[in-house]
Formats: sequence, structure tokens, C-alpha cells
Amino acid sequence: MKKLGNYLFLSLVASVILAGTAWAQTFNATVNRTDVPQGETFVLTLELIDGDDKGNPDLSVLDKDFIVYSVGTAFNYKYINGVSSKSRQWQIALMPKNSGSIEIPSIQMDNLATQPITLNVIPANQALSAGQNNPNQPAQNANRPKFDMVAKVENTNPYVQQQIDYTITIYDTGGLQGDAPQFIDDGNNDWIIKSLGSPTIGSKIVNGRSLREITFRYALFPQKSGTLKTPEVRFQGYYLTRSRGFNDPFDDLFGGNLGGIGFADMFATRNPVLLTAAPQSIKVRPIPSENGSNWWLPAKQVALMAEWEPRQPQFKVGEAVSRTIYLKAVGIAENQLPDIRFAQTPDLKQYPDKAISSSGLENGQVVAVKKITNVYIPTTSGAQTIPEIALDWFNVQTNQMERAVLPAVNIEVMPSAGLPSTQAKAAQPSLPQADEALAPQQSPMEDLSDMSIPGGNTNMAYIIAVAAFLVGIVFSWLIFGRRRPNADEIKDYDKYIIKSLKSKDYRALRDGLVTWGRERWHNDKITNLKEVAKAAQDKEFGAYLDELGALLYAQTPQAFNEKGFLKSFEKVRKSKIKSAKEEQPLPKLYK
Repeated sequence: MKKLGNYLFLSLVASVILAGTAWAQTFNATVNRTDVPQGETFVLTLELIDGDDKGNPDLSVLDKDFIVYSVGTAFNYKYINGVSSKSRQWQIALMPKNSGSIEIPSIQMDNLATQPITLNVIPANQALSAGQNNPNQPAQNANRPKFDMVAKVENTNPYVQQQIDYTITIYDTGGLQGDAPQFIDDGNNDWIIKSLGSPTIGSKIVNGRSLREITFRYALFPQKSGTLKTPEVRFQGYYLTRSRGFNDPFDDLFGGNLGGIGFADMFATRNPVLLTAAPQSIKVRPIPSENGSNWWLPAKQVALMAEWEPRQPQFKVGEAVSRTIYLKAVGIAENQLPDIRFAQTPDLKQYPDKAISSSGLENGQVVAVKKITNVYIPTTSGAQTIPEIALDWFNVQTNQMERAVLPAVNIEVMPSAGLPSTQAKAAQPSLPQADEALAPQQSPMEDLSDMSIPGGNTNMAYIIAVAAFLVGIVFSWLIFGRRRPNADEIKDYDKYIIKSLKSKDYRALRDGLVTWGRERWHNDKITNLKEVAKAAQDKEFGAYLDELGALLYAQTPQAFNEKGFLKSFEKVRKSKIKSAKEEQPLPKLYK
């Protein structure tokens, strides 16, 4: 009976102890500060005392109003005067998504729950002014905002595709670090965005407080009319705070105000910062009716320019002369430039190369350039006219249509050696209308046999001339008609160039030299033999390239000094690459 009594007594004691342990379980939530500047982080600490070590709290309720940057955990066991206790902590680095009064909701863990906590999130536009005019506020208040970001649109009523100047200014009082702001793509493709150079950095003193201003400038091009919103802008950076315990690098992990945020080292803790600029509404005007059916080109300035190669060419029947045309526009992205088209004339064969578009900055403005080289080969002698090239565009500064014109050029074509004088052309053709200069161009692979045979006597001289011409066509096909590998297939440029030369495949030789030039001088803008010669800076090699260029467009087979070319090529190939001087990215608009 006595044993039974002892057993009941021990069971009662154990039940009381277990009940006391259950009653002692607590789950609390605290924050390191309740006034939080927008864009900065704070620490939420959850503590479970004498609870189950295996579970985890449900943090999904935080996703609505907060960004979770990091979660750290720790265990603590104590045994004092025969009484044991244990606790577990979660330290969560959070950043509010919005400003104003925001509540941290109750967080559940098993059958336990924390009490809600209300935060005061100071809006970003009040961040740097908060507390500055209060002389009673401590100078080093930890809750004073340190950062702000402001976006400004210069023109809120542009035309579609017109450049809009857009500035982002970051204000910093706390050693902010990070990359450039990022535009958030919404997937609608409503904007083309271009940077306008490196940021500018300035500083000033506001109410005894040092303030750093970092300004980024961009050009925005709206791609459709109507009411649009500028893209959301986001800056992600950080600032460093010195840890209190140099001897213990984990001192601030759970004991400090900012422990658990970012990556702490022995000297400082990296604290995340997120700044945003809300989208702004822009009313984009459509293309005005005055533009008609023209290509829409809203710009501040537009010009057409030309460069002959050589600069003062002499035109002869059957000999090639090249001219490079530049279309340059200020306040336009390169993909908004129209094609440059060449009106055809009956006495000039034309072979336009592929156009190349690029953009750059001049005086802080976006400038786009389209460049195309056209090869002219006269077919008859006498006075001729190369038609003008004209382009209608819209001046966004005057709101009026304007026209850029490259004037027509009158040339005198000399007879080629060996041609009968009866082929000389006496009359000068009439100038085409301006709209004809932008008419669709014919195929550059125009049939070389499409030449008129002089009428009248069909004597033996003409029969021989026609036969020789047909033989020339067959010979040209044998030289140029074979399949050449794509430039991407070339593995060894030197061997490819030598092989093309020995097989007399001069077009393949040209392709190999251009691709070799891009590789050698790391310049993707090299697209023809003239640019290879310019990069090589060797007169002898440049002369051979000119000879090769003329050979490509010759109507009859011509000899080429292959040994001399190879010797010159080896000289350039083995020479040291000269450091290129800094050049202007684009030619001057007006000389």
C-alpha cells in the first residue's frame, strides 16, 4: 500500500512539472525600431521559449507588405539552480514595400501566435527632410532617413518616338553603394531606353548635414501614342555599419540592432537598401497628318552627307567609284532611321553594300547614324547626273516638316580605253523628281548582260565585241559564281585569304580580308576593303586593296599582282598593332 502511495505521489509531481512546462511556453515578436525610412531594412525577432525545437513559424504572411532579405536562427539552453530552460530565436531582415502605417501581422507557430506590431514607414519623398528642422532631435538619430531617389520627366506631352529626357537623382547621407538604377520591364515593349553617359556626382550641406547627389540621365523613346506610364525604376544597394565587437565577429549576429542583415565581416555589416521611383503618366501624341505617308522621323536635326573614294574621283566607263552616304539624326535611336535608297539611272550600274546603323552621344544628346557605301560603274561616256537623295523629317523643336537633301551631282564620264567613240553619250539626262530619289532600289545583283547593243551596222567588229563580252560573262561566272563559305565558317583567316588568292576567288578574298580586319583590330564596324586599308595604315597594302576593289566590279578580266599583294599582306599581318587614337564616334553634323 505504501509503494502504491509513493507511485501516485511521483506521478502527481511529474504531471505538475509537465503542466508547468506547457504553461511556460511563450512565442513573442519584437522589432529593433518602429519608425522605418522607406527603402531601408529593420529586424523582426521571433522568440520561442521552452517550446518544440523542430517546428518553424509561418512567415508567408509577411510577403504582402515586406521583402524578406534574410532569416537567421539560434538556440539557447540554460541550467540555473537545478532549473533548465531553452529558447529559440529567428531574426528576419525585412524591408517595407510601401510607406505609411503598416502592420506586421500575427505569426503562427503550431498553436502559438505573436501579437501584431504597427510600423511607421516614412515616405521616400520625406526621407531627407524628416527631422532636419527640429533642433531638439539628436544629430545621430538611428531612425533618421539616409537615402532618397527622385525621377523627373522633362516633356510629358511628346510625339510618338520622340526623345524624352529623363533624370534620376539619388540623395545619399549614409555612404550608399551599388550599381546604376534598373528599369523594370513590364513586357509591353512601350519604350526604348538609352543612357546619356556616366552619372554626375555633387555634394552640398543641408541644415548642417552633408548630402551627396548622384544624377543619372536617360533618353526615353515612346513606341506608341496614347497615355503611357514610364517604366518603374529600382535601385538596389547597401551601406556599411561598423560592428561593435571586433574581437568577436558574431557579436552583432543577434545582439546588435542590425544583426543578421546581409553579410557581416569582422569590421562592418552590409545593410541592404532598396529605392524605387514610381511610374509617371505621359500623354504621347500620334504622328501628325502633315507627315503623310513618309517615314516618321521626329528629330531635332537631320543631315545627309557623302564622302567619295577617292575624294576627287575620275569617272571612266567600266571602272568602279565608291561613295559612302551618311544619314545622321539628333534625338533619334538608330533603329528609327529609314533605309537610304538610290534612284536608278540607265547609264550607271549601282551596287549598294549593306547599311550599318549605330548611335552615340554628342553634347549629351543621342545621335544616330546610318552609313551605306554605293559603288557606281558608268556604262556610257559623256555628261551624266547622279540623282539627289532626299528625306522628309519632322522637326520636334518647330513642330514642322522639313527635308534633308543630298544634292544631285553632275559628272563627266571618260571613255574607257579600247571602246569605240560611237558609244560616247552626248545628251545629259534630266534630273529626277525628289520623290523618285527615295523610290525602291533595284536588286544590287543586276544582270551584267543587260546592256544595249549599238544599232546600225552588224559588222564583224561588233560581232567580235559581243562575243568577247559573252566570254567575259562566262569567265566572271567561273571566277565569282562558286559557293564561298560563310565568314563564320572561317577558322584560320590567314590560310583562307591565301587559298582564295591562289584560286583567284577574289570575292572570297574580299570577305576573308574584311573578317580578318575585324578580328585583328577588334572593330566590328569594318565592313569593306576601304575600312581595312584605313585600319592597316599602310599605303602599299591600301593600294593593293584598291586594286582588288576595282577588280571585283570590272566588266572584263584584269590581272592582279598576287605576289606583291601577298608580300604586302605578310608585312601588315606581322606588324604591331598601333594604338588607335580616341576618335569621335560620329562625323560632325555640319562642317
